[in-house]
Amino acid sequence: PAVIGIACVVLIIWLLLGQSFAFALARAISVLAVSSPCVLALAASAAIMSGASVSAKHGIVFKTAASLQSIGTLHTAVLDKAGTITNGEPEVVTIVGTRSVPAKFLLGMAAGLESQSQDPLARAVMRKAAAENIKLSAVKDVTILDGQGLTGKMAGKVMAGGSAEFIAAQCELTPDLQQAGEQLAADGIASLYFSLDGHAAGLIGVADAVKPASKAALDALKALGLDVILLTGDSRTNADRVAAQVGLDDAHVVSGLAPAELEAELRRLQTNGPAAMIGSTSAAAALACADVGIGMGAEPLPAADVMLLRDDLADAAAAVRISRAVDARIAQNTRMALVYSALLPLLAAGVLYPLNFVLHPIDSVILMTLFVAWLLSGTARLNSFDPKPASQSEPQKEPAE
Repeated sequence: PAVIGIACVVLIIWLLLGQSFAFALARAISVLAVSSPCVLALAASAAIMSGASVSAKHGIVFKTAASLQSIGTLHTAVLDKAGTITNGEPEVVTIVGTRSVPAKFLLGMAAGLESQSQDPLARAVMRKAAAENIKLSAVKDVTILDGQGLTGKMAGKVMAGGSAEFIAAQCELTPDLQQAGEQLAADGIASLYFSLDGHAAGLIGVADAVKPASKAALDALKALGLDVILLTGDSRTNADRVAAQVGLDDAHVVSGLAPAELEAELRRLQTNGPAAMIGSTSAAAALACADVGIGMGAEPLPAADVMLLRDDLADAAAAVRISRAVDARIAQNTRMALVYSALLPLLAAGVLYPLNFVLHPIDSVILMTLFVAWLLSGTARLNSFDPKPASQSEPQKEPAE
């Protein structure tokens, strides 16, 4: 409406100045042609489309254009522990054998016994044995005592596995095993003790292991200027163990939270600035409370605004880089479009007529088309943007013109 109004004013002014109706109409049409609103519309939409294309190539899906832009303005990145920083299921992290029962033999013996159990810790022992190509010992007459452990027979010898209290009732625990178990407990690692033929056979430490790439991913988020916080309902001991491995200090770890408390803590962090919650299915409620919910994994999360389909925490930093590159391109496009929209309509209106220069309506259309093509070609450079540079401490700048 503003452009149409300006065109009408131009028409009237030239008529009042004594020009012919054809001349005045040509100037008004030139203003309409050169002031196409698609110039300003493309300034943002083209950049957002290019950003969405780049993110899709890297397994990042933004549900809306607003989520693509807002993730670049974050102040805080809040992370769930299980399935986000860690693998989300227990794994064997250490095996402590004895003189009579070496570590490999203990693993085979334990896996043979635990194969009769469906406990998550038992499955962790089984996976470790399979990964090490350890042959399972043949164990018969297995008895499962809920909450305590298992007993069975291997080559006619009675064996047992379970908690320290359960094995202490089967045999005497050596000081070395007791000390090792206490150290593991202090580090937040659960211990499975084993005995064979009335003697202590060793222990296996099981914990939710940290993903190998988690520390680098958190470092990348910090390098982007985000305050990284770990929120978890797990115990302080387990939370501190994980935090130490990914470079988070005590001030950036909040543990032992019930689901309602986790949401309340997230809202408190939002008072410092926009906050994103990064997590998987276990953090679905918190994702909905955050300014930007970032879900991990191929499983759809309705509460998530952004999905990292490759279940790679490093993609969270890549998503922030893409958003900032898109915003930078939108700002640059908008500046160019505003300059164009301020100068070209004046030329089309005939301000240089005293110098014998006027724009024909067809010339105005050509100029507008060339400018849009230039705008799109510059925006297309986003398609070559690499959101995951090999080594970088600052957000990657958008490709230069």
